[in-house]
Amino acid sequence: MVKTQFWLKILLLVFLVVFIPACSSTAEPAQPISPRETEDAGIPYYFIAIHNEPYNFPGGVEQIDKDYSVLKSMIEKANKYNIKLTLMFTAQWADYISESSERLDDLESWKQQGHEIAAHHHSIYHGNWDGYTDYSREEAIKQRAKGKKK
Repeated sequence: MVKTQFWLKILLLVFLVVFIPACSSTAEPAQPISPRETEDAGIPYYFIAIHNEPYNFPGGVEQIDKDYSVLKSMIEKANKYNIKLTLMFTAQWADYISESSERLDDLESWKQQGHEIAAHHHSIYHGNWDGYTDYSREEAIKQRAKGKKK
């Protein structure tokens, strides 16, 4: 059930970012440049991933709130130098962003500026687990204590 909730949140975020604006926008989307085109032009192909942590603990939303302003500053700086970012969000960030029309507008703006919107997950074996699994809470705690299966 928890895993289903996680993916529903991710799908909601993708829907809000991709499909709704596509229905109402008349602006031409930016054309991506392939790795081959950049190589042919003598430009190194790269991506910079901004990995937004889940903060799955009491007070985590307050930490996301602080980090959100840092994220906005990073994006402004990247835009200044025409650097495109891959913004990787966990479900906690999807919740945080989707709770505010202003933050949803920010997200749409970042997409329109050419930044990539992505999702990621931290399993129970990750030091900063995001809280989503098919295991019961008790079994997840046992599995985390045992460590990753080899």
